[in-house]
Amino acid sequence: MDQLAPREMRPRMQSFLDRIVRLRIGRTPAFRACGYCGMAAGCAAGGLLAWHAGLSLPVVGLLTACAAVTFLTVAMTTKVIGGEERLVYYHHEIAILAACAIVLRSLGLSVGSYLDVAAMSLGAFLICGRVGCLMAGCCHGRPSRWGVRYGAGHVSDGFPRLLLGVRLVPVQLMESCAVSLIVLAGCVAIWRGCPAGTGLRWYIGAYAVLRFWLEYWRGDSGRGRYAHLNEAQWTSAVLLGLAWPPWTILGSVLCVVAGRRVFRRLRHSDEVMEIAAALERARLPRDVPTPETTPHGVRLSVGSIGVKAHYAVSGVPGESAWEISELLLRLEGRQERSWELVSGGNGVFHVLVG
Repeated sequence: MDQLAPREMRPRMQSFLDRIVRLRIGRTPAFRACGYCGMAAGCAAGGLLAWHAGLSLPVVGLLTACAAVTFLTVAMTTKVIGGEERLVYYHHEIAILAACAIVLRSLGLSVGSYLDVAAMSLGAFLICGRVGCLMAGCCHGRPSRWGVRYGAGHVSDGFPRLLLGVRLVPVQLMESCAVSLIVLAGCVAIWRGCPAGTGLRWYIGAYAVLRFWLEYWRGDSGRGRYAHLNEAQWTSAVLLGLAWPPWTILGSVLCVVAGRRVFRRLRHSDEVMEIAAALERARLPRDVPTPETTPHGVRLSVGSIGVKAHYAVSGVPGESAWEISELLLRLEGRQERSWELVSGGNGVFHVLVG
């Protein structure tokens, strides 16, 4: 995680992120303001592409209304079923494209041509939407040495208190920038007259690959997981198969194998939050320091040895001790380069900082 940005760029990037992250833009909540910008960008992109391709602008307007109604319906249904409002992009993308396809089929129009435009409009909306996520603190990244950090105002608005002031990978901004390139390439292809359906397949497939990898950097917890992959990664694999059938098996195998190899030391986001909670409990004042244990069996305690901060970690294999040590430093907001990991025997590892 710490190698995502060159070391000399980190202070400038962190300063930039600290300046732009805010809950409100004027009197409007930042997330909502970015949503409005996304709607405008999506409508503009869709209208321009439809006009150039000779498609019916009234039909595009009908599809826009259909997308808006579908978006609200999915959001309300999710809130009724789950008891809280939770916007999941993949749910909305699939529902909107399916609803638009049904409308187009019922009107006897070219499904591929109009869905090419709809896909680029969705991408334009997502570009702005992820900036809104960055502002609000949702869909956040994992603890890292560099990145964005959120304050007390975000905590009062629902951001996890355990990550207050912790630097997090700005995965929302990374996704926004990458989707910008995907949408730009798709718009160029449509503008040059690619066969109907090409833009749709390009957007779905390229975003599926992007999302699969970005999920390794996501730090928000509470999402389903099966066989080392979460819901979004399984959805990405299925959509990749639908968009690019010849590459399905090879692409899925390469993603899983390479992902397991490159990111094998990263823990699931739920485990990260469990360690953060155990660290907070271990810091409570007590007469006798007592190790705290997470549901996954990681035990840790906090203290000091002279002028050095001391963390004791056990219940983890040796190859995971370094990873846990780095995570503890990130959660504590420590930037010290002078720290050491010492094996104390009996499966206990000592982290000395200072």
